[in-house]
Amino acid sequence: MSAAGAQILAPPHLPREFVSIQALRFLAAFVVVVYHAGVAGAHHGFLGAEWESVLRLSEVGKAGVHVFFVISGFIMVYATAGQRRDLAGAATFLRRRFLRIYPIYWLYAAIYLVFHALVLQTHAHGLGDTALALLLWPGYSEGIIGPGWTLSYEVYFYAAFALCFCLPPFVSLATLSGLLVGMIGLGIVLDLPESPWGVLTNPLLLEFLAGAWAAKLIMARQLPAWTGDAALLLGIGGFAAGLAAGLPGMPTVVLWGVPSLLLVVGLVVRETTGRLPRSFRRLRPLGDGSYSVYLLHTLVLDLVLLAAVLLGAGDTSFVPVLVAVLVSCILGQAAFATIERPFLEAVRRRRVRAAPPVPA
Repeated sequence: MSAAGAQILAPPHLPREFVSIQALRFLAAFVVVVYHAGVAGAHHGFLGAEWESVLRLSEVGKAGVHVFFVISGFIMVYATAGQRRDLAGAATFLRRRFLRIYPIYWLYAAIYLVFHALVLQTHAHGLGDTALALLLWPGYSEGIIGPGWTLSYEVYFYAAFALCFCLPPFVSLATLSGLLVGMIGLGIVLDLPESPWGVLTNPLLLEFLAGAWAAKLIMARQLPAWTGDAALLLGIGGFAAGLAAGLPGMPTVVLWGVPSLLLVVGLVVRETTGRLPRSFRRLRPLGDGSYSVYLLHTLVLDLVLLAAVLLGAGDTSFVPVLVAVLVSCILGQAAFATIERPFLEAVRRRRVRAAPPVPA
């Protein structure tokens, strides 16, 4: 969702950027858009009972969030390889993560607040709740932008990652794993209040750790080439099995998290062995805009479907929903090109100017 923008010092035998990861970021955002389009389409009356099978199929879009979590764990380990492991390095890491997450989120959140105040008039945000939502505080982060709940997990993982940053890489990851697994165990043993402990002790954190350890294994060249094909097949099979079983009520960290990990590992290993499908290379540029697509799509879906209602579109037409999906992706990419990317480039130029000169 927001892993891009990190300065990556990759090992010599690996690329600075994985095309497969960028393509997966777009695909993950896209399936989330499809899922929410189905929910919004049903809410606005465009998808009736006859579309039940389509709505059921669209629920696989929930898996996009789990793919994002695995990718975040992977990229945080991969992007910080070779960086200084001290307090200054941890502070730099947190500053970059802050600039990557919050300013763009605040801008889009302001757009949501204006829209809800002027058009829908359905979200009564108290000052305290709004402030906590803008801070992405666990339990409040979905208050302005619905999918913002996932950003609480991202921010928490980044904070825990920075806490262990001063240790040597392997020790750091082992300590981070012990910390997060210990917090999950604490949540199982104790009856803690939902906010903020619902995020801090959630088993979904295992997906970040799984991605982080996958990056460690791939960087150490510990995964043979055949594991890429095996993981990819098992990952796709896992998603298909979940759908075929009717999305059973098992923990989502198992239902979607395990196939997401296998999908990421399979594609990355195939890329390291020069066997990435060409279609993924075409999707790579779209991965950059996944954060803007992710944050803006629920607003765009509402706008398009409300317009369709006002224009008198058919009561059970699938066309407005399809149009809403396409417009959400297009406007999200446009927002990246005109807002998010210029901001990130300005931050990068400022960082370069502020960097001390390298002695001869």
